[in-house]
Parts: sequence; C-alpha cells; structure tokens
Amino acid sequence: MNESAPFCPDTQPSDSDGCASDESQFSQPGCRKKRTRKAKHEWTHSEDCRLIAIAKLVFTEIPNKKKGQWVVIAKRFNAQVAGSHLTQKQCREHFNRIMSHHNKHVWQPEENDVICAHLRGELSLEQVEKRLNRTKKQIKERIRTMSKSNGPWSEEEEMKLRGLYRQYGGQYELISKEMWSCGFHRDYQQVKNKVTALLKNA
Repeated sequence: MNESAPFCPDTQPSDSDGCASDESQFSQPGCRKKRTRKAKHEWTHSEDCRLIAIAKLVFTEIPNKKKGQWVVIAKRFNAQVAGSHLTQKQCREHFNRIMSHHNKHVWQPEENDVICAHLRGELSLEQVEKRLNRTKKQIKERIRTMSKSNGPWSEEEEMKLRGLYRQYGGQYELISKEMWSCGFHRDYQQVKNKVTALLKNA
C-alpha cells in the first residue's frame, strides 16, 4: 500500500464519500467534511412587500448605505415573518432583484392614481414613497412624466427656450431642467424636438 495516499480508517463510521462522519475525521489527512448547501428560499408576494417596506424604513433610519443596513433589515424581517431565518445577503440580493424587475415594470393605473393624488397636493412625496413599491428615482421620473405639458408651445415658452439655447447650445437636458425651474414643464425630448423645428424655420 502506498503510505502517502490519504485514507479514512475502516473502523470509523463513514458517509457516502468514504470520510468519517464524526469530528475525528479532521485528524485524518485528505478527509473533508461535505458541505451542505442551504435550501433556496421561495419568496411569496407578501414577503416581497414586507421586505420592501422594511428596507425603505431602514434606509431612512440608516442612510448612506452603511454596512449595518442589511443586518438590521434581515433581523427585522426574520422577526416579523414566522419561520424565517434569512441572511442579510439573501435579503439584499432579493431586494435588488425586485427593484430590477420594477425598472422594467409598466406603471399600473392604481400607481398612477397615487401620483395624481400627489400632483393635486393630497399626498406628500414621502407618503407616495411609502405607498408604492418603487425607488425614489422611479417615482420622481414618473411625477415628471405625468406633469409635463403636452399642449402647443406658448410664445413665452418659445422665448425662454430660445434664450436658453443661446446660453447652453445643445445641452437639452440642462435646458429642460431650466425650463422646469421656470414653470415650463417640458422634458428633454420635447425641448430637443422644438429646437430642431425652430432651427429649420429660422
């Protein structure tokens, strides 16, 4: 027998790979404890909503993405969901998947109703964020989209646009922001299209 080859003594109870199953196996060279993979958690819709609500609350309590955020989130989630023993990594990765899905998700009528309530002054931005399972960026972009002007350009708007174009040139995003700050709700594409039309007719 080749004495250099590692082996597990036949006198020790063994598992399917031939290594001792008790703690004595660690004294035998070449015998490694078989690692068992934790079963994948099947998330439910109610758990998704609970995770999002907890995460949003913790983000306000512990800002700037400090390391302790997900430790707290996982602890609270496990305390509120019976039988849950999820790690901070599992919570974080699933939350990111949910948010990634929402980035592609079409806005539903009931979500638009919440945005409309905000535009009418019935709900604050903070209340909107609590009601919708959306990121702050998504909500702000939706508010901007739903509140933009779709009618014909007024003479006052055109004059303001001409002045901003002379000042900033083709920086349409910047021009759009300046227009909004002046009360003219025109987005990037509207500004670009209008400038193109004005240049053609010049």
